[in-house]
Amino acid sequence: MIMEEQIVSLEVAKLLKRKGFNEFCTFAYADEDLHLMALKTTNFFIDEIGIGYSAPSQSIAAKWLRERHEINVSVLRMTERYGGAVARHNLLKYFWHIQIPNRQSIVDVGVYYFTYEEAFEAGIKEALKHISL
Repeated sequence: MIMEEQIVSLEVAKLLKRKGFNEFCTFAYADEDLHLMALKTTNFFIDEIGIGYSAPSQSIAAKWLRERHEINVSVLRMTERYGGAVARHNLLKYFWHIQIPNRQSIVDVGVYYFTYEEAFEAGIKEALKHISL
């Protein structure tokens, strides 16, 4: 099995740009049709040339949230402690958890995801909603 970094969705890429994300990325969404292109760039440069949005990996987006906004996004695996029947039957397994300084942790145990990456994406998207400009 080959492990690859998961690129954020176009929706999250747009939110990142609106919230000030301007880090170098290896990929960018060229348009609204989800066309990814290999281009080491930032959102500032993308605005200059008039194309879409930089497309970081989920881990780069999470690192930016941690380092710039002190928001930590993590993914937890379902256990008996969090959801009895779901864990016993080995069904939907993951949920996100967000920590923001001086606030209560935000945990969504009402929605479960089949993969770690789906939960991570949802957590990043939710964390971005907590950034005010």
